[in-house]
Amino acid sequence: MLELTARTASELAKMIRERKCSSVEAVEAHIQRIRTLNAEINAVVTLDAERARTEAKAADDTLSQDQQTGVLHGVPITAKDGFATAGLRTTFGLPWYGRRLNRYVPNTDAAAVAALRGAGAIVLGKTNVPLGCYDWQTKHPLFGRTNNPRDLGRTPGGSSGGSAAAVAAGISPLDLASDVAGSIRVPAHFCGAFSLRPTEGHVPTDGMMPPGHPQSIRHAIVAGPVARSVADLRLAFFALADGEPADTEREDRRLQGLRVAFSSSVAGAPVARDISNALREFAQSLEDAGCRVSETAPAVDFETVQQTWGLVHGFEFAAGLPFGMGKPPLNKLFRLGLVRLAFGSGGYSRALARGYSSDAQTYFRALQKRDELVLSFESFLSNWDVWLCPVAGVTAFTHRRTGANLDVDSATVPYAAPLGVFNTVTALAGTPCVTLPIGHDREGLPVGVQIHARRGDDKRLLDLAEQIEKLADTPAASAI
Repeated sequence: MLELTARTASELAKMIRERKCSSVEAVEAHIQRIRTLNAEINAVVTLDAERARTEAKAADDTLSQDQQTGVLHGVPITAKDGFATAGLRTTFGLPWYGRRLNRYVPNTDAAAVAALRGAGAIVLGKTNVPLGCYDWQTKHPLFGRTNNPRDLGRTPGGSSGGSAAAVAAGISPLDLASDVAGSIRVPAHFCGAFSLRPTEGHVPTDGMMPPGHPQSIRHAIVAGPVARSVADLRLAFFALADGEPADTEREDRRLQGLRVAFSSSVAGAPVARDISNALREFAQSLEDAGCRVSETAPAVDFETVQQTWGLVHGFEFAAGLPFGMGKPPLNKLFRLGLVRLAFGSGGYSRALARGYSSDAQTYFRALQKRDELVLSFESFLSNWDVWLCPVAGVTAFTHRRTGANLDVDSATVPYAAPLGVFNTVTALAGTPCVTLPIGHDREGLPVGVQIHARRGDDKRLLDLAEQIEKLADTPAASAI
């Protein structure tokens, strides 16, 4: 069973398809892994063991009858508790949806969950999120704090912290997560996992808002997988985006001559030396493999664009708040201190505060700025096959109050300073992005990198990332 929980999703899919193990065995191994480790990690907050066992038995019966199966047939997965799951408690990070056992149990799956089930995946349970799915740490008012499997005293990141922790610990081979400002990417970086942030709009986001709330967040939000290899991301992307079959022949993507741009930092954002050194060393390994590598960045003012992200996201977020919280005078509470309390001082908090209390005219002007950003990124990436940049300026930090300052080498910086700009600008640009673990810092904590390509080039990005992955110093499949 321990061997099965160390396998990637693509390996498990192949083993089940070739009947080298059964779906029942794979599901049972992961259920036992959850029961062994979850008490100290707290990644899975709602377990659906009996239904998973029943579905695994049905998956094995289907194989025995030689019926057509999906690419994830019989593979156990988990899903972030920000997605509706039919028949399974869903809180969206809001305690009033989970205060009593099964208080809110949706009748239908979120579109992305339904897509993975349609590809044959079996949902074991839901993974933890912070309050409102709104932090770079993961601590839920009801379910408590999730710990990083690489070091239990540190955060796994957020808001998909339960997702990455589950994958890194061998609790789940693949998790469905979401991202608006790094919620897929930061946890993958902190936990040493792989992730895909698809091109905005490629994967449907229906079922990611609480019942009765409008789907007000329309830009920068995506659903995507956290997994243990690029091959796993490919399987999940096929299922989620209804693309070409994942087992078809890959386009030949040799590293020789690949045009690689990289940025060790942007907009003066603080970056620990270990992270910038790891990125530079990785860029050198790409050059040694025959890539054409240059340190450069898109010609945009990242700090100004972060303000645009804040206007767009803040306005859309406030529009979906209940109890009149998104309208005057209550929306002014955000501007007058709640955002700073949550995310510290600095440009990120100022951007969100302005967005929460802005009007429609300001919002539409920000959308126009966003369109200009998209064109700038597309122009830049027309000259490069991929662009690499840090996921964050820090590795996984010790648990702390949300908004408390962080340390970058010997400097103390605001909470959002080494996290916000790397993830907001790229989210607003809507580019597809693979997060790939490339090494470790001096404390042995994982270091990841964002790999971006042009909008719509998700499959090509995966082809390239699968070749780039061979040069990376990726961590062990199971952290503990």
